[in-house]
Amino acid sequence: MADFPRRTKPARPGPGGARAAAAKVVSDVVDRGRSLDVALAEHVSPTMPDRAFAQQLSYGTLRWYGWLKSELDPLIYKPLPRSMRQVEALLLVGLYQIEFARLPEHAAVSSTVEAVDALGAGPQRALMNGVLRNYLRRREPVVEAQRVRFSWPSWIVGEYRKSFGREGADAALAAGNGEPPMTLRVSLSRVSRDAYRGELAEAGIEATDGTLSPAALYLAQAVNVDRLPRFAEGVVAVQDEAAQLAALALAPITGERVADLCAAPGGKSAHLLDIAPDLGLLLACDIDSERLKRVAERLGESTPLQLREGDAADPALLADDPLFDAILVDAPCSGLGVVRRHPDIKHLR
Repeated sequence: MADFPRRTKPARPGPGGARAAAAKVVSDVVDRGRSLDVALAEHVSPTMPDRAFAQQLSYGTLRWYGWLKSELDPLIYKPLPRSMRQVEALLLVGLYQIEFARLPEHAAVSSTVEAVDALGAGPQRALMNGVLRNYLRRREPVVEAQRVRFSWPSWIVGEYRKSFGREGADAALAAGNGEPPMTLRVSLSRVSRDAYRGELAEAGIEATDGTLSPAALYLAQAVNVDRLPRFAEGVVAVQDEAAQLAALALAPITGERVADLCAAPGGKSAHLLDIAPDLGLLLACDIDSERLKRVAERLGESTPLQLREGDAADPALLADDPLFDAILVDAPCSGLGVVRRHPDIKHLR
């Protein structure tokens, strides 16, 4: 599974105090050569309501200072005087928010412009507003460059930038272009993961344990399933580790009535039965009759299994059934999480 950096959710921002404090911290470090700890101690008090947000802005802006400065300089036609270094620092804080903080762009701009009053530089509001809004206009070519570089549709690039910031978007887009690993789910009701890893080793297949699912094994190289020991017997299945988490989270118990409402092609239904083979009922539903046949082929004549064709969005699908103890709904979505395995998603969404 790709592990890319995500933006942290900031503390609830105030009207400008946190941003102004961060600007003072950044200016102290860059212009006066003070340490971050000393600058934070002076400008961000322990009782400050938005202390966490101010710290996040301070650390983040300093972490990305070089890149943020390279983005800011072309937007300012002549260098700002030394008396306005805190204003410049506030502009950098504003750019950091736009790119990395989980805030709507308009809120990042307007709140940063308001913060200039807390620096005693109210007359520079027009400058702040103009520079930050000009930056937003200039960002569009950057999105286009990412689209070309990573070969993703522009709308996805834009959504990723909003959700993850520039760094996170780059990582997510790159991860989506990678080769997917071949991941197995071991039937733990029949064999332990360690034992099956040993069987793979005897067959000359290298595997490592997953980190989230106790049944997951990652193969060092993909192989034909007919090379997998006891694959035809159902001792192991090919299933991404993330997909294995659904049944684990539902945690079915012997005797329960469980419905899997978007069941095809049957991987999660099979996992539910592996966790609790003696379910009272497993009702596997899908809107596609052809795909539902694959569920039947995969699960065979399992005693608690019933198949039903129908639309899970229609309340009538389960209207005549007694109550269920648990319902699993892996509803259709954008599919971006599995684009490595299904690159056609880029062209079909």
